[in-house]
Amino acid sequence: MTFLDQPSSFANIETNISKSFADAFSVERIDSISKYDAFAWSWDQIQDNYSFRHVLLDRRWVSAWWNVFGQRKDLHTLLVREGSEMRAIVPMILSRGWEAWPSRDGPYQITDDHANLDIPKWRRIVPVRRVTFPLNIPSQNARAHALLNGDPTPVCGAITRYWSNRASEWDVMVLEGLPIESGQREAFTEAAMGEGFSVLPAGRVRVMYRADLNGGFDAYLARRSSHFRKRRRQHIARCRSAGDLTLISFRGSNIRRGLNILFEVERHTWKANPDGSVRVRVPLNDELRRFLTEVSVAFASSDDAVIHVMCLNGNPVGAIMGLSRQHVMLSLLIYLRDDVRSSINTTPLMDALIQDAISHGMVELDINGVTEFARKWATHEEKYQRLYIFNRHPRAQLLRISKSLVTNLSQLSRSIEQDQNGDDYGSP
Repeated sequence: MTFLDQPSSFANIETNISKSFADAFSVERIDSISKYDAFAWSWDQIQDNYSFRHVLLDRRWVSAWWNVFGQRKDLHTLLVREGSEMRAIVPMILSRGWEAWPSRDGPYQITDDHANLDIPKWRRIVPVRRVTFPLNIPSQNARAHALLNGDPTPVCGAITRYWSNRASEWDVMVLEGLPIESGQREAFTEAAMGEGFSVLPAGRVRVMYRADLNGGFDAYLARRSSHFRKRRRQHIARCRSAGDLTLISFRGSNIRRGLNILFEVERHTWKANPDGSVRVRVPLNDELRRFLTEVSVAFASSDDAVIHVMCLNGNPVGAIMGLSRQHVMLSLLIYLRDDVRSSINTTPLMDALIQDAISHGMVELDINGVTEFARKWATHEEKYQRLYIFNRHPRAQLLRISKSLVTNLSQLSRSIEQDQNGDDYGSP
């Protein structure tokens, strides 16, 4: 198999939608980040009114992602209008590469992610053309990616018809992070089947955490358990007993100074040189540092980026990075030097981020991690699901059959393991 027809290079394509939507909906493609300024106001307005208040749907994040990771990919930012009204903005990309297909690909998004999963070249023997949101493992973004206003059904239908008209250009569409309560997964599924595409019934569900900051820090603590409050005090006291503990914040024009310290702290953690036991590897290489710098500077220009640095006896030992939009703060990265872990923990960093966010008018904290540490700071959890849509042509159907087989075997294996081991409480 080889890669088939190259995609169209037209920048602005008006696509006819199925008869029921033909008179009302149009889809326009934006193929260059340089054209984002022309509809910046519409983007901000739709995001402001979107029920899922996700910081990383901000165009500054998408622009930085494309500038750093967009090589050898085609940008399809889709503007969906109902008459003259903008109803949706959906950034998407078309990428091509040789993959280890099929596999239990968990965090995998695009071919570039092989490097983060340490998948050898000899296993990458299947050419795959993917339509996805602008995502990869380094960007660590599993939440909603489509900005939709109102009923998702006609909008998802319009987007699916857009890709149906380009069926010769792609094999599989992988839509990550569809909010389970949004109706988007059902709408895309119905639209895909209407176009003759196939849908994989099972897709990864990921739980993401957030914290309600309404009412201030005391109100936040009151919503937490007495055990959490006790452990928080103990962790902070332990850190302070290790020496002279100070926390410094970097914002605005000082954000680069904070970033340089964060980068230096990361170099002294296991994440910088993960061993073979680590499945997903995300060291801060030059490319990722450039991405984080571009993102931070863009957000810092409107005071929407912050880095808190924790120092012990005057030396930086930990750092946390946060991005905000309107009234939502996102904790993006956190690092702690390995050589202080026996006496220092990250509680003061998370504590500082939350208190600083509240002082800047934030009412919600989104937590980008999915660890136990992330969960314990949360007051709510939300579920997001991945959806696989396979094209009509034989090549795509072969990919579907092989992927379905691997998925079914994986589910069977987990079912057998649960039967043998009992439930989570150890019952027979």
